Amino acid sequence: MRQKPKSKLRPRQWLRKVIQSTMPRRVRHSLLRKVIDLDFDPSPRLKVRLARTKDELESALRLLHDSYVKAGLMTPHPSGLRVTKYHALPATATIIALWDDEVVGTVSLVRRSAFGMPLENIFDITRFTHDGSRIFETSSLAVDPRFSGQNGTILFPLIKFLFNYATDYFGSNYMAIAVNPSWIEFYEAIFNFQRLQAKPVDKYDFVNGASAVGAYLNLVAFKQMLKGIYTEAPSRKNMFNYIFKATFSNLEFPKRKFNKISDPMLTPEILDYLFNIRTQTFAGLSEREIFTLHQLYQNDGFRGVLPPAPPKSNVLWLREGTRFEVNIPGGILLTGNATIPMRITDISSGGIGVVTSRNLREGELYTLQVALEGEKHSLRNVQLRWTSPDRKRSGLKVYDRPQGWVRFVNLLTDDLLRQVG
Repeated sequence: MRQKPKSKLRPRQWLRKVIQSTMPRRVRHSLLRKVIDLDFDPSPRLKVRLARTKDELESALRLLHDSYVKAGLMTPHPSGLRVTKYHALPATATIIALWDDEVVGTVSLVRRSAFGMPLENIFDITRFTHDGSRIFETSSLAVDPRFSGQNGTILFPLIKFLFNYATDYFGSNYMAIAVNPSWIEFYEAIFNFQRLQAKPVDKYDFVNGASAVGAYLNLVAFKQMLKGIYTEAPSRKNMFNYIFKATFSNLEFPKRKFNKISDPMLTPEILDYLFNIRTQTFAGLSEREIFTLHQLYQNDGFRGVLPPAPPKSNVLWLREGTRFEVNIPGGILLTGNATIPMRITDISSGGIGVVTSRNLREGELYTLQVALEGEKHSLRNVQLRWTSPDRKRSGLKVYDRPQGWVRFVNLLTDDLLRQVG
């Protein structure tokens, strides 16, 4: 690293002084929004994108480890890496910032899955998922200490990428965070996060027993909400313009070809290296978590590095075929050409999960109308197999599979397995 970038933030001590002051909350938040100094012309030495290779992911996990150890959020690990079970999921997105091609910042998006999310261990999030909505946790944030005191240079481009990716690519309705109580007001003031509960949790095991405050954002309403906060803000203080209007060539978003909401980059080699060789993360998984990985990675190349699958007698919830998370609007055709609006949340070669506003009858055959890759398709003889207790989510079996549907599922499969073998 040949040159330190100019400072984009006032000293952290000033931030803490404002947060800890006895001024009214409204005044504190106004002052905090005046602290930010947004660079709309970032250095060409900076790039922000999803991690693509084993070396990039390892560098991000090393930076995360060192940052967490320094902050007392974990004890040093012999590997020098912070690897969690959530990093093994194909739906988890690890964002990296590179300065002269060196990883200097990282943050991860952990979409809620069969593993849940880290903060679910201490906070109740059922109000966000009962209607089939998706929620993810922003976690594992770290910035290289060489940028200490000038985090805006790396932090704000990371944040911009995070919000753009979350709203345009990640197919989720809500974002959740768990942060140190001393910094929650910064997130409330700058982004209008709302707390999950009034009081902090004294002990959060995921970060070495540190205290934590949980908060969330409604991503559907986030853009308009942010616009209202920063309507009269000066240019370099306007977070709305920075996130939603500015375009930077430094930010490299994935090129999507179809209705997917994940960008898997893990290969059998990477899984084996990080979770078996460098760490023994796989050795600490529960039987259900091991089964979940086998459901997600139904390929011999992957199964060779995963822990042995549990006996089928122990997993009565066994389901054949990999399910892929998607976000596809459509309708269920009724007599007289009326339709029930629906949203497909996951698919496999022979089944789909949907969210509807109206109850479906078990065993009845339906026709679904969906748009895949810009083309309309009808799925005939689709039968309801199960419905969640709240009647919002349903699983259906697809008996007649048109060529466009088979091709779509094959594209998702190839995307997951593109580097295998």
